[in-house]
Amino acid sequence: MSADLEQKKQRCNQILESLVGSNLIDKWWTSPNKAFDLCTPEDQWKMDHKRVVNYLLTQLNGDYS
Repeated sequence: MSADLEQKKQRCNQILESLVGSNLIDKWWTSPNKAFDLCTPEDQWKMDHKRVVNYLLTQLNGDYS
């Protein structure tokens, strides 16, 4: 993973810490997610990391529409 992508993933983990708590970050990355058509966020990251970033920013902002 490039340094830029690694930095983005670290920022995502910071967002996740505020959303789900530090003890659930790894589980979030490896669990199927309806937002990604039941792919894990980890698999979705490999296909299109921007979709994961946008999803987390939306959750953080509380814009669920």
